[in-house]
Amino acid sequence: MSLNAEVFTLKPSEQRIGIRDNGTDGLLGLDDRHNVSIAYSHIHVQRRVTCVQPSLPFGVFHVVVGGFEYVSDFHKHYLWDLGLPNLYILIYRRTEIGKPLRSWTGPCGMMAEEKLLTPNHGRDGAAWYDYIVGHYNNPPIVAAFLHGHVAQAWHTSCHAIFTRITRYYLGLAQPTVYPNIDGMITLTSKPDGEDRDPFDWYGGKRRLLEDIWGEQERALFKDLNITELDNGFNSCCGSFITRGNNFRQLDINVYLKLREYVSDENLSDQVTGRIGYEFVIYRLWNDPSRTREHMSAWYREADALVNTDEFSLRMEACIRSKI
Repeated sequence: MSLNAEVFTLKPSEQRIGIRDNGTDGLLGLDDRHNVSIAYSHIHVQRRVTCVQPSLPFGVFHVVVGGFEYVSDFHKHYLWDLGLPNLYILIYRRTEIGKPLRSWTGPCGMMAEEKLLTPNHGRDGAAWYDYIVGHYNNPPIVAAFLHGHVAQAWHTSCHAIFTRITRYYLGLAQPTVYPNIDGMITLTSKPDGEDRDPFDWYGGKRRLLEDIWGEQERALFKDLNITELDNGFNSCCGSFITRGNNFRQLDINVYLKLREYVSDENLSDQVTGRIGYEFVIYRLWNDPSRTREHMSAWYREADALVNTDEFSLRMEACIRSKI
């Protein structure tokens, strides 16, 4: 697989807003830490990828990467190998704030942009709630949320990310051929080559049963009127696919307060990231899943995508990066 990148700097008259918050920042009075930043550097990614067909229009499917590091070589990232036409990727960065933001255009009409979020506190939950705030008034049809490590972790895999995101995309493009299930899709999985049953393992099962809420947390959730809705499915680690219309089930101030809570530098974000994000994210919305039988069938269909040589090639760079 060949790739290279061409980098150029926009002239002042050509600079544009890199991340569009759909006008909500002025309405909400967001502080400077969360303001929109301007993308100065644009990178054109050239990569040989077979594009999935049929295609969706731009803006329908977002992939949000809740990262924190400055990824200097994102033009080489294996996410480009998804080959999903018109996919939009938003990458969060929490460090090296003096460096200009970047945007990328890649194969199959895929596009990526970078957003700076400070302070570097709050882990994945801060990025996800910030994303919802920015897209509350104009959400995509579907958003997938990935941690900054993407597939390089003990709780997910190249297989899970590539097959499940692609299968959901196909379900949007050809709903009568590949019907999607109701409810959130977990991207949590054991590492490649191991048990991938989403009902058999979800990593934080024991932790989900722990009662670690303090008085502050109980008061917060009571104030926000958040109840632990039983949606019939739960998963650890907070990496998933969800419908954008879920966002508006809750008032935007709920997400603002959750972002504030997980980002509070006076609190341990190892704790707030679990209580305020990982433990509640599957229970925030009235997002019922189908029966276990229907859900299992969907995940099996996703798994089956790797049974072609072409799809296996898509995952090669991702798998090599884990060796």
